[in-house]
Amino acid sequence: MEITGKLHEIGEIEQVTDKFAKREAVLLDDSNSDYPEYIKVEFTQDKTAELDKFNVGDYVEVGINLRGRPWTNKDGKTMYFNSINGWRIKEVEKVANASEVLEESDEDELPF
Repeated sequence: MEITGKLHEIGEIEQVTDKFAKREAVLLDDSNSDYPEYIKVEFTQDKTAELDKFNVGDYVEVGINLRGRPWTNKDGKTMYFNSINGWRIKEVEKVANASEVLEESDEDELPF
């Protein structure tokens, strides 16, 4: 699964334990300008270095895995937590809207 957006924030590497490190990035999906979405993606272990190649404001596509786990509190109530883990990131060009893509396409190359 992939998500695309503008890098809004890039966090520092956090060494959680001796054997576990993480780094968070926030992507801004502004394709719907009335309701922009800010999506936090967590990179772990050796994937934390992937973010070194990018700057805030870059448009990127991130390969992600959705993770979920249960947790039961002391009263026996089970709650569920989700996380978005990034495993690949690459820069992409921003396309403002679909009409720009159509204008750029060559009409002589129709598949039929």
